[in-house]
Order: sequence, then structure tokens, then C-alpha cells
Amino acid sequence: MRIGVPRAGWFDENLGVDRQTETAFNRALEMLEELGATIIEIDGKPFSHARKANQTILVCEAYAYHEKRLQQAPEKFGSSVRRRMLEGAFLSAADYITAQRARVVLNEQIRANFTRVDVFATPSAPRPPEAFATMDPNEQNLRPSFTNLFNLTGLPAISVPCGFTHENLPMGLQISARSFDETAAFRVAYAYEQATKWHTQRPAL
Repeated sequence: MRIGVPRAGWFDENLGVDRQTETAFNRALEMLEELGATIIEIDGKPFSHARKANQTILVCEAYAYHEKRLQQAPEKFGSSVRRRMLEGAFLSAADYITAQRARVVLNEQIRANFTRVDVFATPSAPRPPEAFATMDPNEQNLRPSFTNLFNLTGLPAISVPCGFTHENLPMGLQISARSFDETAAFRVAYAYEQATKWHTQRPAL
């Protein structure tokens, strides 16, 4: 099994990946190597660029769908969600079409990696989870997003536990595969899960 890691140009985006998260991720890769996988570093720039196209499409469609609700009862939306959806009101049809064109190009660039690898591996999130009371939505945008790429491309992805932070907060390993090859993602995720005990542990709450 050849596992592609799109680290360069993506993991260091803006504030980058949290140190504890990156340590847990690297340990997960070491375990996959012990299980017989080959780790191949690939260019992460197309993965990083996908975020902008995805965000444009997302806020345009979200605003179009929720426009009446936002006008009639804006208080029913959380402040961060409301603020994000309202961005769609200021985007044009040209912005939306340009993002869709970018989607096609980025899809081709990202899928081209499957000539060299069978699956991709990334952290599930760039940092540990936060409490709602202390969450800073602006900081979220200053770190890479490892999930919106797969909304844009439609590639299947699965997340499995790969450790806990010093504060006993969970961290995840994300495996994604080519279209209609969910089996490959399941195989890697299952092999890792059976070789570790993270999925059996529960933090004290």
C-alpha cells in the first residue's frame, strides 16, 4: 500500500499544524510503515489551493439556500455561522463560476497523484478541539483545513483515532482514496485501528 502525504505546501499553511497533532500524525505514519505501507511525500500545494475554491462555493450555496431564513430570523443562526454565510451575499455569479472552474483543475491535479500512491493520509484536524466558549473562528481560517478538500473533490475519506493531547482531547488520522475506492481507505483505517488501542480508550469527562 502506497500512502501519499501532501505535507509540503499544505501542512505549513499560515499557522500550520499544532505540534501535538503533528507528533501524533507522524507516529501514525510510523505505525503504517511497520504494517508494510510505503510513505511517499507528495506536493501539497494543490490541496491547499482547494480551500479557496471550496469556501467560495460553500458560502455562495449556503447563502442561496438560507437567504430567506437569514432575512426573517437571523438570530436563529450562531454568530460565526451567520457571519460566514453572509459572505455569500457579496459574491457574484462570476466568482461562483470561477471557483467551479478551479474545482475542475484542482480535481485533475489532486487525482493525478493516484498514479504514484493508493491513498492519502493527513491529520483529521490541524489542532485539538476547543470549547465553544473559547473558540476563535478567525484562527480556524489561519490553519490548514484537512476536510474541505474532500468536499470539493468528492474523494472518500475516513477518520480514525490516533492519540490524545496532554489535555486528553482526541486527535484523528484521516485516510482518503480515489473515487469509488472506499475499500482502500477502509483497509488502511482498519489495519491501523487493529494495530493500535486508541479507539478503545475513553477520556475522563
